[in-house]
Amino acid sequence: GEITPFPGWQSGARLPGWYDLETKQYYEDQYQVGSNVGNTSFVAMALLQYYERYGGDQYLTTASVIMDWVLENCSDETPGFSAGYDGWPEGDGSSYYVHSYKSTEHNIDAYAVFNELYSLTSDERYREAADSALNFIYSMYDNEKGYFYTGTGDDGVTPSRENVVLDAQVWTLLSVGSELFEPYEDALETALKMRTAEGGYPFHAANVNGGWWPEGTAFTALALRESGKNSDSWSALEAMTRVQLESGAFPAATVSNLSTGFDLFTGDPWTYSENPHIAPTAWFVMAVNGLNPYDFEK
Repeated sequence: GEITPFPGWQSGARLPGWYDLETKQYYEDQYQVGSNVGNTSFVAMALLQYYERYGGDQYLTTASVIMDWVLENCSDETPGFSAGYDGWPEGDGSSYYVHSYKSTEHNIDAYAVFNELYSLTSDERYREAADSALNFIYSMYDNEKGYFYTGTGDDGVTPSRENVVLDAQVWTLLSVGSELFEPYEDALETALKMRTAEGGYPFHAANVNGGWWPEGTAFTALALRESGKNSDSWSALEAMTRVQLESGAFPAATVSNLSTGFDLFTGDPWTYSENPHIAPTAWFVMAVNGLNPYDFEK
């Protein structure tokens, strides 16, 4: 569609947002036009999955450009990669927010992509980047409690201990593989303990307002399948079929206001609703087919 910015916009192009029917205005917020390591890594992951199957140098090149942005903008002197930024860097800086914290989930994603880029290009920068992300992931593991922290505070080093989230426990296995995950297997047990009475898995261990998270349930089913826990995997997928919509899609949550334990940049709680959502639907398809997006084998 048309990408020319509206008059007065700071950005150099029309960026993601939404059209408000009441005010007849098009809006965007700082989060929607930002870039973070996790989301950009997932795009690169998809491009590399396509490249491995069908070729096309443009896919490899674009994935490299994306991850070079991570190297150039999210690196410091300590292991791992910081979160990225929200807002409009093209403007006068008043709407540009750089995040110095580091996310375990982001680095899980980045590790897999950097590792694959090194395999494809033999570029040492990508090997070093993969090692950096992996060392950060390991540093977020609490041996006594048997789980991975969500990431760090704003200093990029000190673990944030308040919220125990599902994806940090499960995606680590999917990304690093069974052999490297072996010393951290208690993290998967932590995930299993989060299971609700209905058979699904919530966003975080506290699960303060009940319900569960179909997206997390699907990717947990995939990880359980990969680790040989087939009955647990089947149980999770069965729970999902009970909430599947007539369209074939799945809701983002099984309650209208599923807590994540995090706040948005506005200060409002970040929650999931019962709306149909592409992520649980996609993860369900991958879990049923045994397709691990972090694994680049053809």
